[in-house]
Amino acid sequence: MVVRTLDSLTVLVQTSPLPSHPSSALIEALFRSFSRVDGLNDCNIIIVCDGCEEAESPCGGRRNDSSRSTEPFHDEKNVKYSRRRKTKTSKKIDNKHNYKHGIVSSEAACNYRLYLNHLQEKIYEKVPPFNPSAKGSIRLLRLPHRHGSAKAIATAFDQLNISTPYVM
Repeated sequence: MVVRTLDSLTVLVQTSPLPSHPSSALIEALFRSFSRVDGLNDCNIIIVCDGCEEAESPCGGRRNDSSRSTEPFHDEKNVKYSRRRKTKTSKKIDNKHNYKHGIVSSEAACNYRLYLNHLQEKIYEKVPPFNPSAKGSIRLLRLPHRHGSAKAIATAFDQLNISTPYVM
């Protein structure tokens, strides 16, 4: 028995701020590669856009955020043990950007928003490679703040009611 890909597979693509934004070259290359897999352009494709936190406010200081300490060193929650020295070390909380953890400069956050706006336009206008087959679809899910990879995927399941037996 052959299972139709469209009915059984949802494709999730995650994106978050990158230094190369607002360029969409990376995600365009990914979508061009979808044509190499039979039936992939027939599926529902969801681009999950994680939010981010700006490392500094427009005035130059760190954005006021109650979930993060403004102290350079924090309490026991941020104390970890070094594997090599077996001594306590404190995890320093700094004001620099860290793309991996979704903390970016105001400029990078602005570039990410531009990237998402351009991406949405390309999807709406079905500009190649964002032109699925007649059976497929591409949707953009913008998350308002940073979730991280696993929570972003869980949020996509919750908000979009993904019901296919397979998700890639």
